[in-house]
Amino acid sequence: MVVAFLRKKKSSEIVVEIPVLCRIWEEQGVFNGIAEDLPVAVFGKTHEEAQSNLKDAIISHLEALKELHKLQPVVEHLRSQARETHFSPRELPRGQSFFRFSAAVHDSQILALV
Repeated sequence: MVVAFLRKKKSSEIVVEIPVLCRIWEEQGVFNGIAEDLPVAVFGKTHEEAQSNLKDAIISHLEALKELHKLQPVVEHLRSQARETHFSPRELPRGQSFFRFSAAVHDSQILALV
């Protein structure tokens, strides 16, 4: 799979950002990763490998939804969740990291935003 990276857009182009809250943790020597609001889970030997695998899996999942013409409701849900989800430092579980992965729909392609 080839993942394109979108760095900037022309003023006439419409880009829809897709924010995805991701979580990675280590368990028994394996780094597990999930997309909190998508049915996507991965693992890796290192934190970085799990993070990379998670990004690739999210892009693949979104591409599949697009092919099935089911992407729009998922994008709306993810955008809504991004506005509503907040953590205080005390709420963050120990030994787990969270990050926001952002993808975009641009010219009918799903792209990872850098």
